[in-house]
Amino acid sequence: MIETLKGMVEKAKGIPFLFTIRSEKEGGESISLSESEKVSLLAELCSTQLVDAVDYELMHDVTHIQQVSQAAKRNGITLIVSYHDFQRTPEVDRLVQLFVNAESVGADIAKIAVMPYSYDDALTLLSATSHAKKQLSIPVISMAMGGIRGFYKNDWRTFWICHDLCCRERKLSSRASGDTGFEQCSIYCVFKE
Repeated sequence: MIETLKGMVEKAKGIPFLFTIRSEKEGGESISLSESEKVSLLAELCSTQLVDAVDYELMHDVTHIQQVSQAAKRNGITLIVSYHDFQRTPEVDRLVQLFVNAESVGADIAKIAVMPYSYDDALTLLSATSHAKKQLSIPVISMAMGGIRGFYKNDWRTFWICHDLCCRERKLSSRASGDTGFEQCSIYCVFKE
């Protein structure tokens, strides 16, 4: 696998690589590796420094998460600790606690992906993300998955385009190339059902 990855990195010519292994219980495919074997593979991968970041699930034993975190930090690799809920969108307090938990186990970036069934679910995710950004000292990523019951990714695109235009209109500086700070804008988006 390492040789395959080397070939991909050479062809990509500088495009950042994020590596993850998702088992069936994590929303991925059936794999033959035990959790300890996955941790060993991720640690070995970090030691090659072929990837820029690895993603590991918060659902796993803290010892495993910390082993991946130590291997990543030792090799200058970013660790994203993520939580996925393919069934629903938990309440704001629960989502914020998951972000906090990710930071406490050694994440460089905390990520949450949930399944919205309504615009209220989407707003719950946005609210939790906003609260987490204020509490954590690491970056956060949040994602609404799927396009169920009338909630589509285009609605998110509309929101972010609206956000981006607002920030450009106000000539606000970006944190990184192309990124605007959410807290810098005061916008109101109305979703039509």
